[in-house]
Amino acid sequence: MYIRFVFSIFLLLTFGGFSVFGQEGVFLRDSDPLQLLIKKIQQWEKDELVDSLIIGYKEIGSEYFKANQPDSALAYYNKGANSARVINDLQKYAPFLYNISLVYLHQRDYKSALKYALEAYETDKNLNDKEGMAASLNSIALVYQESEIYDKAMEYRLSALKLNVETGQILELAHGNYNLGFLYVKLGQADEAVNFFKTAEKQYNSVLKKDNKNQEALRGLSDCQYSLGGIYTYEKEYESATRLFEQALSLKSGINDYSGIGNCYRQLGLIYSALGNSELSLAYYRKALTNKYMAKDSKGIALVYYDMGTLYLESGMTRQGQRDLKSALEDASNYLNNSLVKAKGISYKEIISEDYRLLSTVAKLKGEFKTALEYHQLHKAYADSVFEANMLKAAENARIRYETDKVIQDNKLKEIEINRQQTVGYYLIGLIILALFVVVVIYFLYNSKKKSNRLISYKNEQLGVQNRQIARQKKEIEEKNIDLTDSINYAKNIQDAMLEDITKLLKFLPEAFILFKPKDIVSGDFYWFGKKNNRFIVSAIDCTGHGVPGAFMSMLGNSFLDSIVLTKGETSPDKILETLSEEVQEALNQSETENKDGMDMALCSIDIDNRIVEFAGAKNPLVYIKRGEVTKVKGDKMPIGITAHESSSFTNHTIEVDEPTCFYMFSDGYQDQFGGPDGKKFMVKKLQNLLLEIHQKPMAEQKEILDRTIEEWMGDEEQVDDIILLGFRM
Repeated sequence: MYIRFVFSIFLLLTFGGFSVFGQEGVFLRDSDPLQLLIKKIQQWEKDELVDSLIIGYKEIGSEYFKANQPDSALAYYNKGANSARVINDLQKYAPFLYNISLVYLHQRDYKSALKYALEAYETDKNLNDKEGMAASLNSIALVYQESEIYDKAMEYRLSALKLNVETGQILELAHGNYNLGFLYVKLGQADEAVNFFKTAEKQYNSVLKKDNKNQEALRGLSDCQYSLGGIYTYEKEYESATRLFEQALSLKSGINDYSGIGNCYRQLGLIYSALGNSELSLAYYRKALTNKYMAKDSKGIALVYYDMGTLYLESGMTRQGQRDLKSALEDASNYLNNSLVKAKGISYKEIISEDYRLLSTVAKLKGEFKTALEYHQLHKAYADSVFEANMLKAAENARIRYETDKVIQDNKLKEIEINRQQTVGYYLIGLIILALFVVVVIYFLYNSKKKSNRLISYKNEQLGVQNRQIARQKKEIEEKNIDLTDSINYAKNIQDAMLEDITKLLKFLPEAFILFKPKDIVSGDFYWFGKKNNRFIVSAIDCTGHGVPGAFMSMLGNSFLDSIVLTKGETSPDKILETLSEEVQEALNQSETENKDGMDMALCSIDIDNRIVEFAGAKNPLVYIKRGEVTKVKGDKMPIGITAHESSSFTNHTIEVDEPTCFYMFSDGYQDQFGGPDGKKFMVKKLQNLLLEIHQKPMAEQKEILDRTIEEWMGDEEQVDDIILLGFRM
């Protein structure tokens, strides 16, 4: 019950009660029917009535946007912007830029959204329109918020709120405080969110005292109450949450917000489900479903069906009679299948995964174990797909942070350049006037001296300009280097999150270690391990290159290994390497391009119960030590990825562990490191001797010795490559 309830709260905070408040294009007055407006615009275009056309373009663009037709909205907003630009009316031009940014934001084209929001901000800034500036700053904040870059989103939200305070517009202040509250919800800071929601609630009420039919204020107040109800629900303060949802429901009913009404009924259903009142919970779910269908809200419909299926499943599991259980399970199955149909229609993978998970439980309770297994496998497949999508999204967010920051920086540099040119222009005008004055005064007396002085002045000015250019270029390079380093550090966080925690390795192999020393901030070497069936798979991988290119390959390899072993269930080392090689070739389109990127790796599949280790290698070997003797099992002479070899099969080696044995896998980074008194490579023979010397020591101590040895060997030399060395004892 508790897990399902928390999942529902997550969906509430993700999909429920979200509002965007700003300049034009969010809450709009009613207009003539769309077709009538199109006919009017066509007539105005014939008559060349520019002012009327600008108004018409804005209204029809907004209508298309509200009707979820962003391409049509964009076409008319662009027409309006072009018309306003032709007559050089910046006050009419700025709102179009803002609305265009909202459309691109809706289409998740964050770079374009940011570009137009910044241009709108600069235009409003030139007009000294603080309300417009605040709206544009909110649009910029939304780019970062939707990209989950919350520190930047907070920065621009606060800047917008400061302008709202200066203008004294209560409604805009309320919008700003609501948006900040919603951002704090995303950050998981409930207390801060509650403060901002309550402040916004007071401000909306202040507006409604003067105009009790203000649609923006009514919607904003209802969203505040809904969001507060969500927080109180999460904190299990059900009485306060119920009161707030009922207040929000009353307001949303007054403005015919069917999707919002459905959200309120759904949350009331969740609360009564948590309180154990199944009948009342089901009644609210049915009301929620009715309103979600009226709003054509497919996501909401899928969620409510999921809730109803969950309710019947929990109800059936608590019933004693066989007939009651069978009936409840049938109802649960029907509702979950309805949720599945809706979720699949919109590719809503999170709820698809949850539907299959519960359907697996239903089938198990029915005794349909084969069906239960099929549903469980589908649940895992969709869950893995969601995980991979989240990983890709994290990488995409890092890219967006870099690109959006670059756009902002480019705009700042353009502004600096424009100011510099203006300053130079004023300076030249002053210099010309001064020169003319000097010419008139001293023409006859100091003619030759004047020429010399002018030549010296000109050269000094040129030298000064060059010095300023050099200083400016140096600063730009330093700033770009800082931006690049920040982006790579952010990518390192993503790569670190990708690598499994060493404690999970020690759970299955208590005597093991991993020595991992990237050459740069991010690494082309990585390790991978995981358990499937009765096998534990562990591998050390060396991707082509190091730094950022190597890191991209490592993320690709990690994802493919997850799929091959954990999802598809392959545990034979040679088959894992063959499948991985095919996946890399296909992903990099190597049959059509000259791309030669790939991986060298060593991989062991360990049957702990039967004390058997199977090994396959792509160029990299396995070294094991038994009875004081070192044995090196060579990998095949072909890498993962494109190869010139006729055969793409790898060799499987089997090692029976009939007495204590130490195994080691490593990339070439350790043995190829330059250092020592003569500046030579460490070499693989020296590494094998070192392993033989220390193999009887505890694994943690072996790692310390290996780390200390290579550090002392390097001395003042630079690390030449990423280093990974993985060892375990059976």
